[in-house]
Amino acid sequence: EQAAKWVPKLRSMGADVVIVSAHSGSSGTSSWGDQLPYVENAAALVAEQVPGIDAILVGHAHVEIAEHFVTNKET
Repeated sequence: EQAAKWVPKLRSMGADVVIVSAHSGSSGTSSWGDQLPYVENAAALVAEQVPGIDAILVGHAHVEIAEHFVTNKET
């Protein structure tokens, strides 16, 4: 929800590029199973659902994640 709030604001302020840095993985799952009320590793979901993001840098997986392209559902 923070990305959905801030990305449009940054674009309206004239940002040419928006890069998100997130303490998150990209798998769309949680290492805690169903114990959390939200998806822990949501970077790919954010990329799919929030238009206007050019790149997301993640750092939660503790393993190397190969370059991964995600198409935004709105663009």
